[in-house]
Amino acid sequence: MSLLDVAVSAVEQAMARGASGAECTISEGDEFSVDVRMGEVETLKEAGSRAAGIRILKGQCSGSSYTSDLSPDGIAKMVEAAFEISAITTGDPFAGMPDPADLGTLDDDLQLFSDDIAGIPTERKIAMA
Repeated sequence: MSLLDVAVSAVEQAMARGASGAECTISEGDEFSVDVRMGEVETLKEAGSRAAGIRILKGQCSGSSYTSDLSPDGIAKMVEAAFEISAITTGDPFAGMPDPADLGTLDDDLQLFSDDIAGIPTERKIAMA
């Protein structure tokens, strides 16, 4: 399932359960860091992560939840947790979803990712450090 499919599924589940509004955020990233001291590797960290978060509104009450389990069961549990939280929150008269007319658009790729960097082998990264 693509990350877009995960987000769509989460929002659809929330709306089907009776949310008056829902939004889902998705994050995905890779991290690499190496500490070299006097020509020797001291620490090396290489990790990847994927996660989703949801905010739901039930009238003026909101609830949010976050998970790194992007399986269908994990997404269902995330949505359930957001509803549980919304049930114990105090209503906020200013809570609401943004008006789509107030949202901006991007006409171009922000070029925040470089295949050149992502393709550097670990050994080369260490040598560069």
